[in-house]
Amino acid sequence: RKDTSGKFFSNFIQRLARNWATLFSGTTISAGLGLISMIIAARALDPVLFGTMIIIQTYVRLIDGALNFQSHQSLIKFCTDAKISKKMEDYAGLIRFGFVLDAATALISLFIAWSGLFIFFDLLNIDETFKTIAFAYCMLIPTNLTGTPIAILRLHDKFSLTIHRDILNQSLRVAGGLILWLGDAEFIFFIALWFVAEAAGNALIFFFAVREMNRQELFDLKPTSIRVIPQKFSGLWAALFSTNLTTGIRLASEEGDVLIINSLLGPPIAASYRIAKQFASILLRIGKPVQDAVYPDLAKLWSEGQYPRFALTSLRVGLITGGIASAVWIFIFIFAEIGIALTVGAVYASASSVLVIIAFAHVIYLFGITVLPTTLSMKRSGDWLITTIVSTVIFFSCLPFLISQFGVVGASYSHVIYNLSWLLLSIFLIAKNLRKIIP
Repeated sequence: RKDTSGKFFSNFIQRLARNWATLFSGTTISAGLGLISMIIAARALDPVLFGTMIIIQTYVRLIDGALNFQSHQSLIKFCTDAKISKKMEDYAGLIRFGFVLDAATALISLFIAWSGLFIFFDLLNIDETFKTIAFAYCMLIPTNLTGTPIAILRLHDKFSLTIHRDILNQSLRVAGGLILWLGDAEFIFFIALWFVAEAAGNALIFFFAVREMNRQELFDLKPTSIRVIPQKFSGLWAALFSTNLTTGIRLASEEGDVLIINSLLGPPIAASYRIAKQFASILLRIGKPVQDAVYPDLAKLWSEGQYPRFALTSLRVGLITGGIASAVWIFIFIFAEIGIALTVGAVYASASSVLVIIAFAHVIYLFGITVLPTTLSMKRSGDWLITTIVSTVIFFSCLPFLISQFGVVGASYSHVIYNLSWLLLSIFLIAKNLRKIIP
């Protein structure tokens, strides 16, 4: 039989490149606008006020991300199975199930966020006068009903529309931030602007999803009852809980470190650290579109039983992405210090060293950018959970010691250790499970 794997991968890469280019162009614009909006706020506010705004935003993002179900990851897999089986009533039922789940978990997240502020506000290490503002900012959580809408848009190859939310969000922050900066506005107006901008972006993606459902005539179907959906799709609840728990645990290392640094070193240092992470996230803009674009294809290959092709595709995409990220890191290494000085100013000079180290940690992660879609396609979300738990335990075990030894730079070393342990363990588990199927 003629080997067509080379031709398949060539065609796959071309399609992946088109989807990646669509997402990357949008995320690049969004990332650029995000940096500009951060620079404006950092320049307009003194380090204490800017740090306070960062801490409030980080707290809300941490609670929302940890508890508000990331339903799109699991829905993409199970909806793909329903489409391949041509069970469109089940497909529509899964979508409705996702919307109900998003709304329920958002309300629970809001309640927990408010409860946390009542009990642990002093641990945030910010002035008591900002307590009311922090409570009000938590109202952003119920607007984030975007899990199922994102799944809908990705399932129907509407990749570009998922980017419009971030572009709208950051555009509003930039335009409004400039007006507030020039008008010498008070702190309350800046945090209100960030709230409104993000809520508007969430509303936009919800609108796009409803419009796409109408185009696909999903409203004309009689969806399977949401009570029956978990029974018809074995493993759905397990995938949802493990994926959400995994995301929450990983978010603890991605956002929780900012709160810990703030508690130990104060808002100005936490603000400097957040600035470094914001700049370093440029690297993730390369990989996240790859992850989003490759997932539907990997899920399809696995569902069709093309296991060798599935494994090779996952490996090649990871190596290509990591290689590109390595080249970008060299650029960051050379220009980090001057870049920080020219943008946010010399007052945040300590951010340059942190930027270089965290960017290197991102390079390690990007070599494993296909780990999540690979494990979800294999219905091995439990493995993703295991690797995340182990790596997070290692991360938080190292974090206090490294901060005590190296200050804020020590926190960035913890990210390198985290991603390295996560990648090695992930590779081991994926290879172990693939060997059971592929001779």
